[in-house]
Amino acid sequence: MCSGKAGQLQHRIGAAIIKWGVNNYRDFPWRFTYDPYRIAVSEILLRRTRAFQVGRIYNQIIDRYPSVQKIVSIGDNDVMLLTLGFHSRARILREFAHEITDIYNGIIPEDRKKLLAIPGLGDYSVSAIRVFAFGHNDPLIDANSVRIISRINGILYTDSLRRSRIIHEKYVEMVNLYDPVVFGYSILDFGALICGTVPKCSECPLNMECQYSLDHLKQGNNI
Repeated sequence: MCSGKAGQLQHRIGAAIIKWGVNNYRDFPWRFTYDPYRIAVSEILLRRTRAFQVGRIYNQIIDRYPSVQKIVSIGDNDVMLLTLGFHSRARILREFAHEITDIYNGIIPEDRKKLLAIPGLGDYSVSAIRVFAFGHNDPLIDANSVRIISRINGILYTDSLRRSRIIHEKYVEMVNLYDPVVFGYSILDFGALICGTVPKCSECPLNMECQYSLDHLKQGNNI
């Protein structure tokens, strides 16, 4: 892990992302809860699905299935899930709920290895549960966070970067000493609203720290 000036840079970047985030949080119904069940359900529904689509039905699903024990009974033809074409989600949610009920007596575990073994949960969703429900500083590594970290540090973006050790280390350095929940929401929204596929560098509070932005300024490009 980096130290000295490199580590200080990541720390400053983390602080700037949080400062931006607390003033620009997006409002979704699964946010700002420490309930691991609600967080897990949102992560299963959000997979390969836009947040606003999930937001339309999330509260209805939680009202109908307020606990792991209730969601065990979910049917393949659940009307709300079918409305958005979530045909496979009913099965995934049911398998997830059965595992939690049968193995863990309805209590979602905190341990990473145990979570990874539960049907319906992948590496990112496990990290999200551990961050937002239990306060761990697991790196939330997805396309957004990889894009942000690679641009800031002048790293060539590739799909394989999600599994890169350096990306994970720099994420941990950014979140270190900060609240991982606050940072997690901040970096998610920063990637969605500022550092997207087409970055808004002129609006970015990191544009004088970011290697991507600085390189484009040297080239005389307006971004």
